[in-house]
Amino acid sequence: MQATADKDLDAIRNIYQTSKSPASTVENLSSKCNDGNGSACSILGLMYLIGDGTPKDGIRAVELLQKACDTDFPDGCYILGDLYLTGRAVKIDTERAANLLIKGELLFLKQCNNGSIDACIGLVTTWEKNETVVTTMKDQAYYLEKACENNYVYWCEKVGERYDKGYGVDIDANKAKYFYGKACDAGSVSACSFLGFNISEDEAKNRSDRKEAEKLEKLCTVTKGVECETLASMYMNSEGVPKDAVRALSLYEIACESNIASACYEAGMMHYTANGIIENKKEAVRLQNKSCDANHFEACTFLAELYLQGEGIAQNKTESVRLLMKSCDADYLAACNILANLYYEGNGVAENKKESVRLLKKSCDKFLDADACLTLGIMYEEGDVVGKDPFTAVRLYDISCTGNNAAGCNNLAVMYRTGNGVLQDIKKAFKLFKKSCDLGEALGCTNHAEMKPFMRFVR
Repeated sequence: MQATADKDLDAIRNIYQTSKSPASTVENLSSKCNDGNGSACSILGLMYLIGDGTPKDGIRAVELLQKACDTDFPDGCYILGDLYLTGRAVKIDTERAANLLIKGELLFLKQCNNGSIDACIGLVTTWEKNETVVTTMKDQAYYLEKACENNYVYWCEKVGERYDKGYGVDIDANKAKYFYGKACDAGSVSACSFLGFNISEDEAKNRSDRKEAEKLEKLCTVTKGVECETLASMYMNSEGVPKDAVRALSLYEIACESNIASACYEAGMMHYTANGIIENKKEAVRLQNKSCDANHFEACTFLAELYLQGEGIAQNKTESVRLLMKSCDADYLAACNILANLYYEGNGVAENKKESVRLLKKSCDKFLDADACLTLGIMYEEGDVVGKDPFTAVRLYDISCTGNNAAGCNNLAVMYRTGNGVLQDIKKAFKLFKKSCDLGEALGCTNHAEMKPFMRFVR
């Protein structure tokens, strides 16, 4: 039976994971927090602390974590105690830190004893960080066992070690073997070695994946959310379960119905590409629309390309441009690059080559996007729209090649071979052609092969 505390926390996690946008996440969590929900205050506090969907605001984060602690939500006390201990967002105050950590640990203990598995995991996590101030080593062994028996197998090896070494408990070879065995079955190489078994890293991963899949199967039936999406990916990639596209699609669609935008996107792509299932482009478009409406910008960009080409949907270049603008405004760089090309060609929008350059610079200068830097580099090398500037072209090709763009490496190699915009360096050109070839650029392979006979004459 799932404890009430765990159900409440799952509900708040669901808000965090399924809200359509960062703004709606903050709004929904703020409403719950104002109603006295400690888990909502705690998650919201962490968002402000690290700048997840909100500007970083240490003062606001501390206020929210304190509010969570005041409602007896243990994570709030524990995280806040850690902040006062380390001086993050607040001045170091070891006495206050100790009081908060004690309160957090006692709350974890109480809720764990009342059946909250989340609280048990929170409790043993504090011990992992050596921040316990309340419990004895013997107590810890008991709660580690609870965590292990509830399929949190990471802790099985820890409790096995305690029985093996006598840390806080009497040495018990049978119990040590039992808990090491559970950890070994879940893929722990070190636990298997304690038992005298040697397993490869691949076998360890397979065991771990099987255990994870079993756990996700159970959670998916309850949450119908991100756990289903993760399990779907495992079925698609044969991770812990046999590959099964039909089962994967079913799981993605379950998660999509819970408004997990990325799951809608994945299901839509499966329908569109007929990846292990029968093609259904109409359903693909519906799912991508749902995903895009929830601000999944990869879905919006994919839809934009369909509208642009009229594939699986009536051609509508105006709608394509609207979707690309929406995605580019959210800094989805693939959309910015496609939009830049449309402005350059005047395709679906009035020709505006300066706007094309602006968008490419946004992607390249701000985010070091390899494709955008390559296109800009070509413009500067050829003097297209911008003034001819081989030195800038070299800099841009270098960024592109560093980002493993094969054509960018080839173009940079040409600049080094000819000494255009950079001091001539034949050896470097040869190495760059090799990198370009290794990355899949046919022209890089040709250029590398042509240079090879002459390299023995180069010092």
